[in-house]
Amino acid sequence: MIKKKDLTVWVRIQRGDKVAFGEVYYDQVDSLYNYGSSFTSDVQLLEDAIQEVFINIWTKRSSISIKSNIKGYLFTSLRRQIISQIGKRNNIELSADFLEKNTFQNLAFIQADYRMEEVRAEIAKLPNREREAIILKYQEGLSYDDISSLMNLKSQAIYKLVSRGMKKLRCKINAKLKLLV
Repeated sequence: MIKKKDLTVWVRIQRGDKVAFGEVYYDQVDSLYNYGSSFTSDVQLLEDAIQEVFINIWTKRSSISIKSNIKGYLFTSLRRQIISQIGKRNNIELSADFLEKNTFQNLAFIQADYRMEEVRAEIAKLPNREREAIILKYQEGLSYDDISSLMNLKSQAIYKLVSRGMKKLRCKINAKLKLLV
């Protein structure tokens, strides 16, 4: 079910409202960049993919149906666009499985102090699905239902992924803190 705020903005976009389109762009471009950078370190590819997402939305706005929220739709579109662009660049067809197994190398989760560097290092060691679920939940602030839709998994599976990942992070970070004391 699409949120009322998102529905209102989306209807405006479908009617050709450039201001509403600009609002969505400026509200979401940083989140898209952060999310996309977990898939590729190629800045040009990422920027091109984000641009293509918004071009496609504008040109196909009257036929696009958003089921849950705009942010989830944008994340899914970006993920597909990155897969497509990597495939074109390498002249091969890539699947979501390839992306899932071979990406997330340059996770920029939180830039703070030394402890955050440790958290980042431990997040990078998590299995891909757990890492993606944690990023979407805590960095991007998506709901479990939105993450479920984006990752094509049941909500219960997302709860388990996040819980399992957070448990691993707590254990690793606590162990490192004990070594420092």
